[in-house]
Amino acid sequence: MKHTITQIGGEMIAFAKGAEFSAQREMVAELFPYIFVAARRLSCRAISRWLEQAHNVKLSYVSIGNALSHAERYWQDLAEEIEPAGRLFAAAHGTELGAVLFNRDLFDRLRGQPPALMPEPDGTVAKEYTRYEAAVGRLANRWFVYPPEALKYCEPYIMAIAQGRRAAEQASSRSAGKAKDKGGRAKK
Repeated sequence: MKHTITQIGGEMIAFAKGAEFSAQREMVAELFPYIFVAARRLSCRAISRWLEQAHNVKLSYVSIGNALSHAERYWQDLAEEIEPAGRLFAAAHGTELGAVLFNRDLFDRLRGQPPALMPEPDGTVAKEYTRYEAAVGRLANRWFVYPPEALKYCEPYIMAIAQGRRAAEQASSRSAGKAKDKGGRAKK
């Protein structure tokens, strides 16, 4: 029995160390846009010290420095999270993705207007409205909470994703067009 308890205890400690690390990584990811902007004026040590003194948040200056040296990864992750919500919101209001994501006033104005939703072939308008509401929530709670200068840093990543998506859609529609004969019928 003792061997089993020792084994369980060792595994629990290993798990706890892993949980602490992943929680810290998640904290860095959530704070990254703020850290990035603050790092223009503060050192990594100063940011770490301020977080601990002001909010009892323990992020080492090494973790902060590592995040800043891999900034592209954090911007890319944020862009991949935000672009689909922005695209859905922009389409529902007949506007461009960039216009909505980088203009808080426009987002707030459009948010107060009813969206023009088209249901997916396998869905209903209610299902599409649920997706729209989730997109609005994501933009309001995960995008527009960051300072405007942080949003500007993320802009090229979002626009690259959008451009890649458009190129893929165009290639898909071209290949679908080739599958039809001159009379518009599908080839056998």
